Amino acid sequence: MEYEEPKFFHVMQYAAAADGDVIDMVSGNPDWEPPTALREALRDYADLPSDALQYPPSEGLTELR
Repeated sequence: MEYEEPKFFHVMQYAAAADGDVIDMVSGNPDWEPPTALREALRDYADLPSDALQYPPSEGLTELR
């Protein structure tokens, strides 16, 4: 079976050779570490009780109305 490389990879090869910064926003593999504050916030979020992660009521949250 003949495999054709996806066009995306051709574009990224071109972009990598171009002058200036090019950010790959598609593959989900950044070449930088997330800021410490973001990592800490995600840990705090992950430690919330499961009922805090549910969809809000369809009429909205009272404090936001």
